[in-house]
Amino acid sequence: MGAPAGVCVNCAVPVVCGISRGGSVPVETLLSFMFSSPTFNVVVVFMVCSALPWQVAALHYVLVLTLIFAVVPWILRRAEHRGEGAGRGSMQGSPEATQACSISPSASSGRSVAEQCAEVFRSYGQNIRQLAAATVPFMLIASVLSAAVALWVPFDVLFAEVSVARLALVAVITTLLPVPIALDAMLARELFASGVPIAYVFVCLFTLGTFSVLPLVFLWREVSKRIALEVAAALFVLGCGGALFLESLSLSWT
Repeated sequence: MGAPAGVCVNCAVPVVCGISRGGSVPVETLLSFMFSSPTFNVVVVFMVCSALPWQVAALHYVLVLTLIFAVVPWILRRAEHRGEGAGRGSMQGSPEATQACSISPSASSGRSVAEQCAEVFRSYGQNIRQLAAATVPFMLIASVLSAAVALWVPFDVLFAEVSVARLALVAVITTLLPVPIALDAMLARELFASGVPIAYVFVCLFTLGTFSVLPLVFLWREVSKRIALEVAAALFVLGCGGALFLESLSLSWT
């Protein structure tokens, strides 16, 4: 579901809200959609694989798959053992939403094909307007915050040398910063072409587009505060770990 959607992780939040409120949906499905939509989009995959060394691209997607199929289920199992209702259970949609999606056999009786098609297009247009109203503000927020961070954070100083403290600081910023889709791949390509250490290239690639403060708020309010923090911490740890691993290889990245 997520890979062909083509939306950033920030715009995936209102989509996930719509999915969860339409019926009983496992939390794993919602998180998988959020993580796979910005990372496994075919355009993003092509950009990552064509612009960066194969080692970087391979590790990136291995860690994303590890996050989806291993880390997230582990976090939710722990939440279930703690007795949190939003563990591996489902997010229940409201009765009104479930009833609104149900169609009775007699709903279309006595109506012509043209009237039914017109109703479909009206419903489709209404859903598009609601989706745009929910996603466009997120896109504007992401653009403003990204521009502010780009102007005020001295990345040239941070990227001057590799250290655990500097890498952790960059990882915190990129994990929480909301950015549009594919900006992580474009930024990683520019950093790599500029000779920035591969550790910073990877941490920006892995954490920048996969998560942000917006899905953190969604998980905090709709699922569980602890799950939200654990997912963010998992992104941070995987990003820093992968970055330090690549830096330790001492390979020629040409």
